[in-house]
Amino acid sequence: MIMQHRTITMSDKVDMSRLWTKLDRAAQLRTIKANMLSIASANRNGEKFWFALRIMTGREENVEKVLLGAGVELIFPKTKAKEMKRRGRMITIPPRAALPGYMFVRCVFEPAAISGLKAIDDVIDLVGGGNPIRIGEKELMHFKGKAERGAYDTSTPVPDNFAEGVAVLVSDGPFKGWEGVVGKRNGKGRKGDEDEGNIPVDINQAGAVARIFLPLAMLVIL
Repeated sequence: MIMQHRTITMSDKVDMSRLWTKLDRAAQLRTIKANMLSIASANRNGEKFWFALRIMTGREENVEKVLLGAGVELIFPKTKAKEMKRRGRMITIPPRAALPGYMFVRCVFEPAAISGLKAIDDVIDLVGGGNPIRIGEKELMHFKGKAERGAYDTSTPVPDNFAEGVAVLVSDGPFKGWEGVVGKRNGKGRKGDEDEGNIPVDINQAGAVARIFLPLAMLVIL
């Protein structure tokens, strides 16, 4: 008896014309996103301003790589590396985000540039939403320098008077002058959020409440 064999290919089960159409659309979408992001690059002509990006906590370095690859000018403030003793030996704690979930970019204020920034994976939005809030360069640079010198070491325990619902003022950093209330703490929190002393603060900006995790050193009770 002669056995007949048939090779089954992808085209037997999948409509290849539809598949290639979807792949082509995905490629076009990636090209559009890249073109929009290029408008936010440092070599773009026009007046530029600093804006704050809200990013999924723990994904800051992924976003940083994308922005640097696109030539976007940015500041990602980090704390100072520190030595600590653990289980009888000294270890180095590497620098970490001074403001978990936030990064600052300088670009022209054009719709395409803003859309390009928002289209990056893990970027939630710009602070201020549809009307992005401009961040003062002087305050931002001052904050960056203090963070690198260890001024915002978040290992200090949070005092009891910074309880949920307490009104606070941001007294330092790029969000200086903003007012808010202390939010509910969730124990250890997610990586980079509440651990080691950062305080959740709910701030109303542009009609929307945004939660920012700030070092104790940047807050005063009203």
